[in-house]
Amino acid sequence: MRKLLLASAALSALSFGAMAQNNNSAFIDQVGGSGNSSVQDQTGNNFIARSTQTRGSLNSVSQKQSGGTTVEYSNRGAFATQTDGFGNRISQTQVGGITLPDGSNRAEANQTRGVGTRATQVQNGSGNNALSNQTGGIGNRVTQDQTGLSSVARATQTNGVLGGGNTIDQTQAGSWNVGQAVQSNGVGNLITQRQSGSGSYNADETKRGHYATASQTGGVLNVVYQDQVGSRNSADASQTDGTVNLVDQRQSGNRNSAVGTQTSGAGNRIYQAQGGDDGKVTATQLAGSGNTITQNQTGSRNTATATQDNNQDGKITQTQSGSRNEATAHQGYGQRNVIEQTQSSSRNTAVAYQDGGADSRIMQTQSGSSNYAESSMIRQVGGEQMIMQTGSFGRATQSADGGLGGGYNNVQRITQGGFGNVASQVVK
Repeated sequence: MRKLLLASAALSALSFGAMAQNNNSAFIDQVGGSGNSSVQDQTGNNFIARSTQTRGSLNSVSQKQSGGTTVEYSNRGAFATQTDGFGNRISQTQVGGITLPDGSNRAEANQTRGVGTRATQVQNGSGNNALSNQTGGIGNRVTQDQTGLSSVARATQTNGVLGGGNTIDQTQAGSWNVGQAVQSNGVGNLITQRQSGSGSYNADETKRGHYATASQTGGVLNVVYQDQVGSRNSADASQTDGTVNLVDQRQSGNRNSAVGTQTSGAGNRIYQAQGGDDGKVTATQLAGSGNTITQNQTGSRNTATATQDNNQDGKITQTQSGSRNEATAHQGYGQRNVIEQTQSSSRNTAVAYQDGGADSRIMQTQSGSSNYAESSMIRQVGGEQMIMQTGSFGRATQSADGGLGGGYNNVQRITQGGFGNVASQVVK
């Protein structure tokens, strides 16, 4: 009996010690000065760590939270703020934790008016949330790395007129994760988003795949790079009022979707590549000159849509390898624009339109059987339409409509090899 009482007492002491590790808060404030260091290390559930450093350079904040395996509630928060200065660092690490149904790990880093600042956030577990904000400055960097399920990473960099050289790097491994990145103004900014893992979850159709979104406003030589591996992923990138910018989106797996948009500017590029079936890519460039869209898809039943409007010297290139694919390209008013569509295998469809302008060209090439190609020019001067089909039972249609503005000196050519093919040309 005595041994039992002693064991019970020991267990109670152990339980009390474990409970004492929970529901604690830690605060550090450092004002002025350089070379300061703030270190906070917590183990257990339901912790809060806050650190603030104001007006200083070469300062560092390190926050680490680990443990926490309760299935009822695990909520840890790490918050760090640095203002002014150069070479400041924030490092936040949260490891472990089953956060269902109501809990979550949250890491938040805020840096203002800094040069060469760094914010690094690492989270391992489920239901995590990482937020990083950098306002003003040059050469700043945000790195967010998450492993697990249903996590969210958000990063924002807001620059002044002279800002630039900033980087956002987000890496997520697992399922149903979300990455969001926003940059405004500056030169040579970079957003990189990588997501990998299984995207299939049959129990809930709304939780399929990853979602990555990136936005850049203003600036020159800015880049958005999105790479997703798995199924049912979605990538969305937009760039507004920029020059010589690049959107690069790559997806491997089935039933993925990628959307790229660029508004205003010159020498901008959108590149989209998908490997798998039932994928969808959409690219839009509005106003500008010398802009290009390149779309490559391998597999079957894929869809590619590209639009350039009010663009000079623009080019759309669409390449699809596989059967039952669809490619659609449209160029609005402009001069010296080019559409090139290439499809291999059978039962593919290529459609191209050019509306208004001069000296533009449409080239469509299909190899295989039962393919369909259609091109149309409206109010074009000195335009050229070319369709080349190798295979049997192909259909090719070309039309040129002068419209109210008139059209002249246009050329149509159709070349078909095989048997059972049909060709049609219409000029109004």
